[in-house]
Amino acid sequence: MKNKNKTTRTSTQCKDTSKYSNQQFFRKINAFIKDKCTTSGISLTDFIQTSSGIVLHAITKNRSPCCPYCGEPSHSVHDYRYRKLQCTEMFSQNTKIIITSRRMNCTNDKCSKKTFMEPLKFAKPYARRTDEVTSRIKEESLNQPSRLAGETLARQHIKVSSSSCLRSVRALGKENPNDITCSGYVAIDDLA
Repeated sequence: MKNKNKTTRTSTQCKDTSKYSNQQFFRKINAFIKDKCTTSGISLTDFIQTSSGIVLHAITKNRSPCCPYCGEPSHSVHDYRYRKLQCTEMFSQNTKIIITSRRMNCTNDKCSKKTFMEPLKFAKPYARRTDEVTSRIKEESLNQPSRLAGETLARQHIKVSSSSCLRSVRALGKENPNDITCSGYVAIDDLA
């Protein structure tokens, strides 16, 4: 005997189901990066799952950031800026984070700068990648040729070109010139 009480879902029920699965996914993401957010001083506000990966939206939580030039804390907000940073992969997907960061007015009259950008603990000023991604790029670039490093990083869902890998290694030589040692031997190809 066949079951005649078969139920079909309407389009609104399907939308509710997808909304529920998005809420579950948001909870997983929130639980996954909760520790990182608290130590980094940001708060996750939203996420978008696109075909190219995950985009996280966050705001900074520091109530009165200090001016990096004079050290004076400031409560006066000049304006808001968005910073888009490439993060490490999350759930095997490319991940970017868009942070709403504040540009603050320096309240110290003796300070040479009138405004300053709120500093982030996990990225340098003007950086397009988090410090963790930058260290991965340097690590992979030091251990293998730049083309292979770019391919390895692509498998880790970090978008970087082979030229950027090479630039990161060259920058290490400029940062630490005493750590670079040259061989005392000359190869045949070096003379040509």
